[in-house]
Amino acid sequence: MGTKERLAEKLEKLARLIPGIGSYQDKEGLREGDKHLRETLAVRLDGARRTLEEVISQRQRAGRFEGLDRLGALERRLHHAADTVRFAARGYSGTFDRAKVGEEKLEAIYTFDISMAETVSAVEEAAEGLKGAASDDQDPVAPLETRLATFQDKLQERDRLFRQQT
Repeated sequence: MGTKERLAEKLEKLARLIPGIGSYQDKEGLREGDKHLRETLAVRLDGARRTLEEVISQRQRAGRFEGLDRLGALERRLHHAADTVRFAARGYSGTFDRAKVGEEKLEAIYTFDISMAETVSAVEEAAEGLKGAASDDQDPVAPLETRLATFQDKLQERDRLFRQQT
């Protein structure tokens, strides 16, 4: 399978994960598609943060104060992750600008975009899982911490990918 076919396949997968992302296909739409991707991921991370806020509030009302500091720290990390994705400038020539990127690098970036979207789904799932976690669960917070750390690592790796020579 050629590079163009692999790119098309990755774009299709990304479009299934993030509706409206099809504008990646033309160079004129790269920045707009990138903005849409970033905003969608940020909104989803904000949703996971709101879920976590609900869990914190429920625990406070129930008088279950153990682990609230850890949950509060996670809530701040989710907020920071959403802002990191959301506020990368559109004209920024590092992490989120694809205008001068070759096909092979573009394919790698699409792969990262797909994995970032999948990782955000895992973050959302882990946050939802905290709602139903019983107080005697071994460590219900660990999956969310791990998945959020994975997402943050992916952001850093994507940035490194852009900083490499084209």
